[in-house]
Amino acid sequence: MTGERPLRVGFLHIGRERSGLRRYGRIIADEAAGRIDVEVVESDAGGRGTSYRELRTAAARLRDVDVVHLQWKLADWDPRTGGAPRMETVLQSMRRPVVVTLHDVFEREGLWQRVFSPAAVGLRRLGAAASSLVVHSEEERGRLEGLVPGGKIEVVPHFVEVRASLPDRAASRATLEIGGQRAITLLGFITKRRGHRLVIDALAQLPDDVVALFVGTTIEGRDHVQQGLQEHAEQVGVAHRVRFLGFLPEPELEAVLAATDVALCPFERMSASGALATWFSAGRSASRCTMSSNAWASGSGCSRRPPSACAGAALRPRAWGSIRRRSAGGAWAWGAAGSARGGATGGGCGRACAAVRRG
Repeated sequence: MTGERPLRVGFLHIGRERSGLRRYGRIIADEAAGRIDVEVVESDAGGRGTSYRELRTAAARLRDVDVVHLQWKLADWDPRTGGAPRMETVLQSMRRPVVVTLHDVFEREGLWQRVFSPAAVGLRRLGAAASSLVVHSEEERGRLEGLVPGGKIEVVPHFVEVRASLPDRAASRATLEIGGQRAITLLGFITKRRGHRLVIDALAQLPDDVVALFVGTTIEGRDHVQQGLQEHAEQVGVAHRVRFLGFLPEPELEAVLAATDVALCPFERMSASGALATWFSAGRSASRCTMSSNAWASGSGCSRRPPSACAGAALRPRAWGSIRRRSAGGAWAWGAAGSARGGATGGGCGRACAAVRRG
């Protein structure tokens, strides 16, 4: 893009402040901001309870950019309505081409889920309005068949962060007061579908020196979920071996990563997982307990190599790839951006993200 102004990319952030989705969006925005051919403009729309007025204000801040990137997780856009009214408010307020990364792309079964449910209706509207839709695996692409225009879907494998060395393992275990015990760990919000209860049940069948570390909090207003898990742990006799650590800042999280022996992702339903990508980046063994999770890992290019190899070969999260302007048709195109370090093949987030038509 020599001699041309940088591409102005807007990032609209929405959702729970401590969520993995927020972290994902910020990592992408931070990485894009480090490019000389991109100018980043960020706008925060607030949490799930944000008003329509706040949505309009946040979207309006991005009216002067060339393209907007936002994250779509239905729970952040009001699942009762399929997210369509809130998304329409955003689109009308900024009137810019939009690239949408879809998260929690689960299987939909039956006519209701695929055709008539608010979620399906909202997804079809989103597919019609967006310039490009990004998913993280071919499996996720297949799950969208018949719901959104196939030509708009771009598969960009979930990035794996490049981490510096983790803290000293012995020191981390001493800080957590787990000494010579073996630690199995589950990351993420405490919800019914994440699999905490399964871990507690499994713990009851494991040797006494195995402890479970749960990193994450309950969703606001749902403290009863954690209370129920604590009661269940007492009933099966492992309450003393279950640690609820809550939300952890990055330094404390890295200590847990260092102290962990086996990571668990026993999710009820599986889509591309930031938690699994975090374990890859930390070089920890991960037990993925669903067929879907294995299929996602295969699509990401990581499952055929041990986590340590994935971490060593991972790209930094460059979801925008090498951005260039095409004159034909007035289009913006996202080009390929090189391969992973360490001799690994397969693009990761260095691959093309989307081709966006200017309005």
